[in-house]
Amino acid sequence: MVDSPQSLRILCTGDGESVFSVRGSALSRIDAFISSTDLKQNLFDTLDDGLTYKQIMLQRTVDGKMVAKNAFSYRIEQLDGLLKNEELQMAYQPIVDPHTKQAIGYEALSRPSGNFKLNPQDLFQAAVETGRIWDLGRLVRKRIAQTIDFFPEDSLIFINLHPAELEDPELIAPSAPLKAYANRIVYEITERTPITHIPSFQQHLRELRKRGYRVAIDDLGAGHANFSSLALLEPDFVKIDMELVRSVHTSPRRLRLLGRLVDMANEEGIFAIAEGIETEEEANAIRELGCHYFQGFLFGRATIPVAKITKKTAS
Repeated sequence: MVDSPQSLRILCTGDGESVFSVRGSALSRIDAFISSTDLKQNLFDTLDDGLTYKQIMLQRTVDGKMVAKNAFSYRIEQLDGLLKNEELQMAYQPIVDPHTKQAIGYEALSRPSGNFKLNPQDLFQAAVETGRIWDLGRLVRKRIAQTIDFFPEDSLIFINLHPAELEDPELIAPSAPLKAYANRIVYEITERTPITHIPSFQQHLRELRKRGYRVAIDDLGAGHANFSSLALLEPDFVKIDMELVRSVHTSPRRLRLLGRLVDMANEEGIFAIAEGIETEEEANAIRELGCHYFQGFLFGRATIPVAKITKKTAS
């Protein structure tokens, strides 16, 4: 008898040789197979089980590829429809002064509307994959131009910008929808995608600054956003990634690291914004480090404006 068998390998000969590893449902039948007098029938049954197992695994692979293909097709279909119908709204999350608790600005966040339910991350990923990030970025800026007057005239508006969008001529064109508000616009360069062609990238940033726009590095401390970014991009703001912020009061190491980021920002004349603050404990710890501005659920979630926001309602 076989003691706790793990698999049974069967060599079949004939027109060609094949080896099958029998597992799964066949394992419980190996002892019976060995002790049976009807070896021929057991061989056919066990071989059939082995083939069934192999077919199931092959089908799972095919099904997985089909699911991925269908998911990709769904994202593209959603993106195409959203762009065609311009079904996009902007929600705004406040960025506050930690001492006055008043909003100094708002981050603009895309929200598909109507029949389009794709989450924003998948939406932008689909735009990048299909080479339509310019189209999506233009719609975002159009929507911001239509809603910016809801906010106090001295409020900054932070807008995420994929590195590929810097090459879009519409960004600095005379007809750019945000041209009249350039002194209020801060473009957040998202560096979860690596930046290539650094000299060209820097030239695009200079063109933006000539027109009054400001620049921020988003998610500093995550992805490709690191200390070298400060030297290459010379930002006006840095947004410290929420993974460094989360429960920072419980981690002396992360607290020291965040403190060094804030100190470096101060030395370079850069305003630091801590993202993702959710508790008073986090806020108190980061406030003691001298971080300039805070953002997170503790101070407000992203909302779609329906009425003019004043300094009183923003606090």
